[in-house]
Amino acid sequence: MSFTVSRNGRLALLNVATQGVHLWDLQDRVLLQKYQGVTQGFYTIHSCLGGMSEDFIASGSEDHKVYIWHRKSELPVAELTGHTRTVNCVSWNPQIPSMLASASDDGTVRIWGPAPSLDGDDPEGESSCPDYTPC
Repeated sequence: MSFTVSRNGRLALLNVATQGVHLWDLQDRVLLQKYQGVTQGFYTIHSCLGGMSEDFIASGSEDHKVYIWHRKSELPVAELTGHTRTVNCVSWNPQIPSMLASASDDGTVRIWGPAPSLDGDDPEGESSCPDYTPC
């Protein structure tokens, strides 16, 4: 349903109807990971790679959430709630790797950033389990 390529051109992130989000290595032509959680089947959903080294994956979902995974983990590290209809597009800020935007069929765009840290987590949002809140 949608397709995006990493900055270095090696990885492809695909949203496949009823199968979710898949990460492919284009050079080796091998499926690296399938990500769990996202609901997709009727609407086109656009996912993205992000973070400092594109170590994270973000996707909208028909269940009104934004899902974030670490690239090497099939289970989400975060589920962001706040939209009231299908979230059909997400995008990481290329200048601020800890900032993410999501757009929904509810007519809203939400800007997300890491929650204030009390325990000294990385301020750029590169911790193993980002805790995002609306900005």
